Amino acid sequence: MGGLRWKKILRYYDTKAVRSNCRHGKSDLQYVILNCQRQDNTLNIGGSHPVILNLFQDLNKKIQRFFAGAQNDKNTFLVPYCLSNLVSSKKAAFTLGEVLITVAIIGIVAAMTIPTLISNYQEKATVTRLKETYSMLSQAYQFAVNDYGNTASWKFGIDMYDPNAHIAMANYFKPYLKLSADCVGKSQEYVKEHCAAVPSMSLEKNATAMRLNNGATLYFRIWSPNCDSHYAAIKEATTCGQIIVQTNPMKSNENGKDTFWFYLTTKGIIPVGMDGSYLEFERACNPEIVNPYPSFSYNNNMYACSAWVIYNGNMDYWKCPGELSWNGKHSCDD
Repeated sequence: MGGLRWKKILRYYDTKAVRSNCRHGKSDLQYVILNCQRQDNTLNIGGSHPVILNLFQDLNKKIQRFFAGAQNDKNTFLVPYCLSNLVSSKKAAFTLGEVLITVAIIGIVAAMTIPTLISNYQEKATVTRLKETYSMLSQAYQFAVNDYGNTASWKFGIDMYDPNAHIAMANYFKPYLKLSADCVGKSQEYVKEHCAAVPSMSLEKNATAMRLNNGATLYFRIWSPNCDSHYAAIKEATTCGQIIVQTNPMKSNENGKDTFWFYLTTKGIIPVGMDGSYLEFERACNPEIVNPYPSFSYNNNMYACSAWVIYNGNMDYWKCPGELSWNGKHSCDD
């Protein structure tokens, strides 16, 4: 009961003092307690102020008990009453309008940046898979040469429209490649279902196909059974046929995006579009030129991009068409 009476009296006096002393940062009672306390926790008060003297004579014992408890209890604090009145009880919060504006800004930034991030990721994935596939093909070619001799001595069919010629070409590579689907020599319906995403390439007279375990699809097509065509840029290398790589057969199957051409030559597998080759990068890998070689039987464009992707590691020809060349800029940022 004594403790409750002490708290009421202390709060009453402190409240009265706030009216005139809050500007000093503490109440009169707190000032007396903090400045008039002696070593034995009793008050050292003179007689010049009878009101203070009479009050604290009655409360002296309770004040000693109060400080004794405060010293033993670390969780007891003396908070100025006037300080608590200076703190607003209203909690800060965002308005609905502020929240909506913030969400709108985030949406605009996301709409501007996410497509670019996705495009950059897809480009890096395409470049990586194309380089990996080219490495697989080059290794398989070398194994085949070691076992069967130079490609000039390989036995192909009659001409570029002979289905057996395409099958023979693919069979030289097949033992050295890890496949997820073997469509070599299979029916058109089987090829469509398991390998070929391009309808024209499922025709037996045009090519034969297989799918690697990395997801890329390969199309083998003989151009010259005698390997006497001249398309590649490699000196003394004559061309036997064409290998088309689709890095992601389930997507657009567009030249220069996920479809890339390679030559099968007597000197190895050469990516189309190398500097000095018959099908030039500057002409046949420029989206602004629709038909770069009118006399070429393939009436389309963007089929000379393979060498650029392999050796420069980018597909910037879509971002700054006509600005890149083997003797000039190798990226849009150059």
